Amino acid sequence: MVRSRFSLSSEDFSYELPKWETSLGVRFAADDFARAETVGDVWAVVERRLLAHGPWSTRPACTTQRTFYRLRRALAEVAPRQQVLAPGTSLAAAFPWRTRPAQWQRLGRASGLPVPGLHFPIPAFLLTWAASTAAVWISAPHGALAVAAGLCSALVVGSWSWTHVALPTATLGELATNVVAGHYRQLADARPQRAEVRALVLRGLLDCSSEDEACAAAELGDETAFDWTQ
Repeated sequence: MVRSRFSLSSEDFSYELPKWETSLGVRFAADDFARAETVGDVWAVVERRLLAHGPWSTRPACTTQRTFYRLRRALAEVAPRQQVLAPGTSLAAAFPWRTRPAQWQRLGRASGLPVPGLHFPIPAFLLTWAASTAAVWISAPHGALAVAAGLCSALVVGSWSWTHVALPTATLGELATNVVAGHYRQLADARPQRAEVRALVLRGLLDCSSEDEACAAAELGDETAFDWTQ
């Protein structure tokens, strides 16, 4: 069922637009979405910008599917012991953490795709922040100073390459979707396909949601109005 209204974070939306520009190969004007009140309004802007670069592709295509197959072939080389390579294949099982950084680099080279990098695990970041804050608090018991120093320590540790062992997605299928979302124009055949771009736009809007409960892309129609929040 299509929603009549959808809560959208204006701050998150401002962060999403540069991602769309990179992925779709377009540039939005500062006021392009100033009067956007519905999903249809947002889609109209994206469509207009893309059509300025040329017409839609009429060929049936699935960029995500092609990207998945490239990742699957590469994974078969990088992790030959992984017997089942399906969209639901666990990346954690295919990339043991001890050898993960080297294997992940090999996946990117073997696939020839802009695979997102590994990152510092969020639980490890929070633990480092808490431990550093506690250590500073003991020597200089000033709350704000201890918290700030702890955060700085966690950011420094998180910048070290050898701490980057957390996977960007949980499954192979999610990885393919992630890669396409970030580099659609680069991976699509010559011209973009309308249905694929619309799916990317809806996914981006969902990422900017300030709803209390999860929402599916099928619940957003052109007539769905926005409740903008900070």
